[in-house]
Amino acid sequence: MAEFKIPFRDIKVTYTRSHPLTKVVVIALILVCTAALITLMWSGSRLKNEIADLRSEAANLEAENAELKDKIEDLDSVEGVENIAEDELDLVDPDTIVIDPNP
Repeated sequence: MAEFKIPFRDIKVTYTRSHPLTKVVVIALILVCTAALITLMWSGSRLKNEIADLRSEAANLEAENAELKDKIEDLDSVEGVENIAEDELDLVDPDTIVIDPNP
């Protein structure tokens, strides 16, 4: 029969009471780590909100950009220029008779 030897069998582990200063240091480290985690969580949620706001702003800017591209395309045609002149500048064709309802 083979004999199996257990390593470190002769080592005895004894526990002793720790120094009170060690307990204070461990508790202080736990408190500092907890405060750091809370700060990181708060910063993370603030950054998530900021990202959401920036995405919303980017979507609005993309919509505005699309509208401006349409206006640029309208400037390439006579009808487009006439529409812009009438809608935005309140200009009319010289052959048009304007009747002002408020004398």
